[in-house]
Amino acid sequence: MFERRRFRRGCLLPIVVALVAAMICAFGSASTSATAEPEKITLKVTNVEAGVKGTAYKYMDVNLEGGSTEPVEKFGLQVTDVVKRNFEHYIDSEGKPTEQFKGMDADGRNAFSDKLLAVITNQGITLPSEAVVASVVASGDGDGISFHLPMGGYVIKLTNGSSHLYDPIFAYIWPQDGTLTVRKDFDQSALASIGAKSQEITSKKTVGDDDNKTKTHSQIGDIVRFQVKTPIPKYPANATNKYFGVQDHPDPGLSIRLESIKVQIEGEQTAFDKNSKDYSTDSVGADPGDAGGEGFRVEFDTEQYRSKLSEAAMLDKKLIVKYEGKLDEKASIKGGNGTQNHAHPLIVKDNYDPELDLNNKYTNPPDAPAFTTIYTYGVKLTKMDSQTEAELPGTQFELHKNDSKVHVKQKGEGMYIVQEAGPGGITTTITSGKNGLVQIDGLNAGVTYTLKETKSLEDYDPAGPVTIEIKDGDPDEPDGIPDLNSSMIGGNPVTAALEDNRLTYTLTNTKKRPPEEQFDFTLPKTGAMGTAVFSAFGVALVAAGVALVIVRRRKDKQSS
Repeated sequence: MFERRRFRRGCLLPIVVALVAAMICAFGSASTSATAEPEKITLKVTNVEAGVKGTAYKYMDVNLEGGSTEPVEKFGLQVTDVVKRNFEHYIDSEGKPTEQFKGMDADGRNAFSDKLLAVITNQGITLPSEAVVASVVASGDGDGISFHLPMGGYVIKLTNGSSHLYDPIFAYIWPQDGTLTVRKDFDQSALASIGAKSQEITSKKTVGDDDNKTKTHSQIGDIVRFQVKTPIPKYPANATNKYFGVQDHPDPGLSIRLESIKVQIEGEQTAFDKNSKDYSTDSVGADPGDAGGEGFRVEFDTEQYRSKLSEAAMLDKKLIVKYEGKLDEKASIKGGNGTQNHAHPLIVKDNYDPELDLNNKYTNPPDAPAFTTIYTYGVKLTKMDSQTEAELPGTQFELHKNDSKVHVKQKGEGMYIVQEAGPGGITTTITSGKNGLVQIDGLNAGVTYTLKETKSLEDYDPAGPVTIEIKDGDPDEPDGIPDLNSSMIGGNPVTAALEDNRLTYTLTNTKKRPPEEQFDFTLPKTGAMGTAVFSAFGVALVAAGVALVIVRRRKDKQSS
């Protein structure tokens, strides 16, 4: 029996030891998990455009040491000297952040982030590789940019915005209840997301003298005035690159007069002096594969921005670029598409990159740049016989506007387009083609033209002048399609259908009468009404003659 009890004790001992060991392990695991440092948080930066690139730089270490639940904060060794030199009230003698650092407002965070980014990106300091989070590009699906970050303080640089200039982001990742979050002390949400703050830089383009007008019409060769108004970006104070400008690209058919460009700040009457190097102006050719015409670029380099624009930017003023252009023979007639002119701001890709490629320093233009549209119109006339409707080629005309002859260039038989006076086949004579065609393109709306026939065919009488007045439905917001109800040709409303967006109309000539019919004294036929008239006339003549003879004889007798 004694042996049996000893056997039982021998069996229980290992079990007890195992249980104790399990409890110790469990306690150790619990203690470890309680003091374990959370790994990473997914920090999402929202309110960014597609293609925007974000890069996070870690400047402060945050650790849980020795099982403590209170994190230990300390500036990274690489940035300690920078903070001491520029923000001495933010760091104590042990390299830890002060209460002033933790209590700084939004302006203070922006200034701190700006200065730190400038020093880091200009290689004033070199951060360890683990302190620089690989750049992430926004896809544009609304999810923004997601960073996977351990505890610590970060500044995030956002670059490559096509229509926005982004402020640096100040982020502080902090442990809370065993997880990581964005610290509330810095006036940010406890959620793991931060909305990017930015300045929208988009151009507004107008045409003519109206600040809101984006569409108009014009005759080829006439001067058209344009204006582009663009907010001046508020570049961070310590940004390395502060390039800024405006670029304009016209469609084929619009020629821009570079010498007419004037640049000024909104609210100021005096324009900048290009000759004194306040800014630069260059012509810009069409992009490869683009059928557009030659445009221009107004540009301020970093020094010009600092001296001419920085103050106006802080006052939320805009840059105004005014210039002139005119339509040429490539201007669109068909379909009412018009000739467009696209303008967009030039925003530097990376404000802080000291190795920025100056030949490729601007972001891609926005998908929907500001634009204006100019319409021009045409007529398609047919010259024909008024009776037989036979087509009459070879008739010559001149087109007049305000008592002046309009110059044209021949594009084909009977086909002409308005041109400026000059050599190279420019004429004022318009000749109907083999089908009697008289087609004239490049005309304006709301203007009265007069088509004068200067040389008729030999067998036809000259026709009188014909007025042409093209009307667009809404002169303030035209669509480029002539209105049939109000447009007039020859003083009559145009009822014929449009052809290729040109008004159609028929011009007629009356054939001359043969010479033998021009002086017709044909005697009336016997028995006709004319016979009685002539008979009565003859009797009256005879009676008058008899009376005259009788009177003469009486006088002779009396005198004798």
